[in-house]
Amino acid sequence: MNSHAGSRKRLNIWELGIAGALFLLGAYMLWQGIGYSVGNLRQMGAGFFPVVVGAALMLLAFGIMLEIRHSDGAPPELPLRPLLGITAGLVLFAVTVVPLGLIPATFLLVLLSMGGDRGTSWKKALITALVLAAFGYLLFGLVFRLSVHAFWW
Repeated sequence: MNSHAGSRKRLNIWELGIAGALFLLGAYMLWQGIGYSVGNLRQMGAGFFPVVVGAALMLLAFGIMLEIRHSDGAPPELPLRPLLGITAGLVLFAVTVVPLGLIPATFLLVLLSMGGDRGTSWKKALITALVLAAFGYLLFGLVFRLSVHAFWW
């Protein structure tokens, strides 16, 4: 006889919340994509990819909600330092890429994001930030020819 047959599982709020956030992200992508020309499989419009990915993400999130709505899993331990470091780096990049240029913004992004890892030395972070900033400019500025300045001047 199954020992879990009589026991009642609790509603796992953490996992449902994460699945709900994925569903909302998919709904947002779908909503934004519909505003553009969707087209069809032969002639895809600008909205085709966000609509398809948004709908797929919503279906996946719904399936996850059904699967995990009741489970015995403990709330996840969030790695706050790396999460905050990466988030702060992305926000700083978004705020500084236009006024400072691609190279300084990328440098700051990598430096701040790597600060989220306690095991990373400042020397390693500085070298990595310099290399990735230079590589980012070579790739996006020179190869892809994006209209973004390397520096503020």
